[in-house]
Amino acid sequence: MGSPLGPRRIVDIDARNAHAPIRINVGDVLRVVLPASPATGHAWSLDERVPAFLCVESDPGNRAMSPSGAADTWTFRAHDTGRGLLQFSFSRHGLTDATDARATTFDVRVE
Repeated sequence: MGSPLGPRRIVDIDARNAHAPIRINVGDVLRVVLPASPATGHAWSLDERVPAFLCVESDPGNRAMSPSGAADTWTFRAHDTGRGLLQFSFSRHGLTDATDARATTFDVRVE
């Protein structure tokens, strides 16, 4: 059953999409899939400053297998229009050594 705003889409993105704006509509679901490396102790974490127009529906507690192995997956629903950044950091659990960390940022626009 569709919403009054039309059919809902699920938009899948990964680190390859970090270089261009992500455009979705109100009501759409944005699924962010980032490669996990549990054997090395590295994990992705979501910056706590999630844009107000997105709500988190699921987090990496829902670890899935991607074609290349394990993946950390977040799901967000767009409930309002706006533009903001979703920021993720990849580092070894419990360590804050900046030389061991990576970051991925998505520019999200909801229309």
